[in-house]
Amino acid sequence: MKIFNCKVYGLQESIIRSGYPMKPYIGEIWGPIEKQTEVAIKLANSPIGSGHSNWLKGVVVQMDVEAPQYVWMQIERYQFFTIISSQSKMHKLMQMDTSNIPTVGSMALDNLGFAKSFYEQGQIPIDELMANVPMGLELTAGITTNYMCLKNMYHQRKNHRLKFWTEVFCPWVESLPMAKELIIDC
Repeated sequence: MKIFNCKVYGLQESIIRSGYPMKPYIGEIWGPIEKQTEVAIKLANSPIGSGHSNWLKGVVVQMDVEAPQYVWMQIERYQFFTIISSQSKMHKLMQMDTSNIPTVGSMALDNLGFAKSFYEQGQIPIDELMANVPMGLELTAGITTNYMCLKNMYHQRKNHRLKFWTEVFCPWVESLPMAKELIIDC
């Protein structure tokens, strides 16, 4: 499991825009970036749901995530965690190395091996082949999200039982620019 090819866009621009509600005139400059950053951090630390931290949606994060299927089921519940493209199990399962999928015992891998063989021989449809893939199969997807969603995810998952969240995802979030001020300490 890993997160790679990460890029963060619009951090400084969104910090500046966080001050728009208090600007009396369009185009007015309301202080140095240090002052604007101070205000943005205060807004990011406002109570969830207050609307004051909405500016965090403008900080766009793109990355690639490699995780087992059982993790993808949890990731997909987040509204602003958009899968741009992902590996196709249906199209590429026959070419994937499935010998290292974490399973309990070898029965799941044996069943997958039999299913692949039966599928190749035309004895079972694709639906049955897909139904025999263990949940530990790792798939990679390109993701787009934002700091607001990451803030929500981080605080919901930082004490999770699955290692993906505590050993991969949360440390990765902590490594993002200004994560401590805008995501972690909120």
